[in-house]
Amino acid sequence: MIHLGTAGGWGNEPCGQSWYSWTSNGIETAPPERVCLDKMVNGIDKTYIRDMAEKARVDTVDGRVWLLFNEPDTAAESAYGVDPWRAAANYWEAYVALKAARNDIVIGGPNCYWAGAFGEGTNEGEYNAWLGTFLDALVWNNARHAAQAKIDVLALHDYSGRYHDSTQAAIDWNTLERHIAWVRRVAAIRDCIDVDVPVWITETGILWPQSDVETRVFMDDLLGWLDGNPSGVERAYWFVSYDSWWWANVPNTNLYDPAGNLTALGQDWKAAAE
Repeated sequence: MIHLGTAGGWGNEPCGQSWYSWTSNGIETAPPERVCLDKMVNGIDKTYIRDMAEKARVDTVDGRVWLLFNEPDTAAESAYGVDPWRAAANYWEAYVALKAARNDIVIGGPNCYWAGAFGEGTNEGEYNAWLGTFLDALVWNNARHAAQAKIDVLALHDYSGRYHDSTQAAIDWNTLERHIAWVRRVAAIRDCIDVDVPVWITETGILWPQSDVETRVFMDDLLGWLDGNPSGVERAYWFVSYDSWWWANVPNTNLYDPAGNLTALGQDWKAAAE
């Protein structure tokens, strides 16, 4: 089985083999298996990036993974939805600063929102357009400067249509597979990403109210798909480990309850991870 983890705050215990935080705050207390996701939303200035680099420099864990951005391809989450060139410039700045501070760390991103949602009012060209432009802009920055930035890990989100259009439509993973195949094709002519780049699904799950049975069917189908090791997917993180807002609004997507106990869904995920 592919490495399984969960998405949550620093306080959650891992339900799976690892988990990540939505912020680099508190990284100094994070154990080795903890991945750091710095959302880098909206405007990023050099002071912010210097602070990130300092956190990396004093981190006591060798080879920490840093994931940059969170759904930058949608205006709902960041200011980069219509500006992948700006996103790439900030990624380049952050990558170079982090590597200068600690050259053993692994840096990835950009946690695209649309990776598994093509077909809902978009077409394949449109939904590949943001990431394609982002990669082109990263290549341009590499050519302009002596330092080179890369996507060491390609991080994507996938909810297979259910979250976006709230239907009970059959789960279809083909969209995500096509997207990953497209990235690997374009990587052949870009110096910022390798053809065999590791792919992490950093968010997947059910984010709208439905029965426990339907949620568990989704998880079972997901685990079955991952078990075939499609498209070089290396890790998958369930959203969400525990979050008070999601517990109040969609409790059956949480792997823990408010008391810190595993839910039935969490027990299934933990068993699969083991």
